[in-house]
Amino acid sequence: MSDTTCRSLNDFIGEYHVCDSDNQYLYAIWTDGRNGDDNDLYFTKALLSELATSEHIVATPKKHYLLKAPTIIQEGACVEIMPCTGSVSVRIFDVNGRLVNTLYKGSVITTMNLPLSISELPHGVLFIHMSGQDIHETVKTIHVK
Repeated sequence: MSDTTCRSLNDFIGEYHVCDSDNQYLYAIWTDGRNGDDNDLYFTKALLSELATSEHIVATPKKHYLLKAPTIIQEGACVEIMPCTGSVSVRIFDVNGRLVNTLYKGSVITTMNLPLSISELPHGVLFIHMSGQDIHETVKTIHVK
């Protein structure tokens, strides 16, 4: 429903919709040619406070990763494993899926830092995979020359 109308003297004004706002109101202008020969312009405004709706935000729980590794492997790099239940296996695979090295097998009671021996690793993209009963995490890393 419009607050105000104004008859246009033009034969055709097209389909225009204009919205603008300031700190209090939303203003709208639109055309309508349903009155036969008349091309009417309609104007309205509404308080922003009456138009506002509350945003529904769903909190997504943060995932806590158990495996942390550097993005780029350099001398002295380590893989960190957080404590978890059950036995786990931490292995390194190359980009073709071939097993390169097994870093660790066993239980993790406290946080562990597993050193990476870069002399034993091929250059390029590597995947460090930790698996256990209910655990499957993979981290991509790069070993550069």
